[in-house]
Amino acid sequence: MRKRKRNGSKRYGRTWRKVRNEYIKYHPYCEMCLTAEASEVHHIIPISEGGKHDKSNIMAVCRECHDEIHRRMREAKKDEGMC
Repeated sequence: MRKRKRNGSKRYGRTWRKVRNEYIKYHPYCEMCLTAEASEVHHIIPISEGGKHDKSNIMAVCRECHDEIHRRMREAKKDEGMC
């Protein structure tokens, strides 16, 4: 499994860090499980697919939920390729 940098600094830069830190400050709990402390901010529509850093396109999540979101995304892409 590919390891990715958790803080996003390498890929997204200073602007993303500012948006992320501000968002997580006001959304301290995971918006998926609603119990764990949020440690990451997820783009609902990925940047690679035209998503932006807008508040309407991000959500605060714990590491476990973030990993689960990406697992489901990988499975969905794999399923799309099987026709």
